[in-house]
Amino acid sequence: MAESHPAGPASGRAFLARIPADARRLLLDDARTIRADAADVIFAATDQPRVGVLLAGRARRYLAAGDGRQVTTGYLGPGDLVGSGAIFGIGLLAVGALSDCVVAEFQAGRFIRLTHEDRSTREAFAEATTALVREGHVGLALTTFGTMRERVAHHLIALAADEPSAVAPVITMTQQRLADCVGTVPRSSREPSGTFVPKVWSRPPKAGSKSSTPPASLGSPSVDGLAGSIAARRRADRARRPSTRAPTRSSGCNRPA
Repeated sequence: MAESHPAGPASGRAFLARIPADARRLLLDDARTIRADAADVIFAATDQPRVGVLLAGRARRYLAAGDGRQVTTGYLGPGDLVGSGAIFGIGLLAVGALSDCVVAEFQAGRFIRLTHEDRSTREAFAEATTALVREGHVGLALTTFGTMRERVAHHLIALAADEPSAVAPVITMTQQRLADCVGTVPRSSREPSGTFVPKVWSRPPKAGSKSSTPPASLGSPSVDGLAGSIAARRRADRARRPSTRAPTRSSGCNRPA
């Protein structure tokens, strides 16, 4: 695999740029190339230890429940270390493609051995793990204490963070995709795909850009509408779930004589 790839040593944020050339060569010699389309699962939550580097595209880390619900904990770009939950010691963690992705998957055994034998590889892996735990902590705090609008804004800002500074970041967002980021319900209870809402822009688009939908900022009614719509769908889903509460018994003082 060529070392001149943009996700290689030339990238400032790249995992491969932070480890010695010998360790990099050992990992890349037998690396397997994975190509994933948008919305594909790259590493499933139930996978054995798997690890690699994202070479191209955008992906997300998310926790996946057995009933189909998902909640995104963070986003990944070219050069980032990616792996199944087992490689980080975190259950239910999965990686999915947000766009067309290319991943160089290492041999897990060789990678683990390098983290024990090589100090630079161990430190780079420790920093990647720390970042994963930190983003999970932020996501947990937002899910537990944040308002729906705060959660929506968090994901919109995160999705726009890697846009080139010379270009105003633009996000094409549907109601379903945003629900997938903030937290979803099982697919069987989702609304039809025809309920997608118009595009949402995190900042005004460049002059001359083509769009049939007016741009909206993070504080606009369009984003508020997205948050309210998602919240309403979640309340409706909870209302449809059968109650598991056991029937209460009347106390003795209420029984007829």
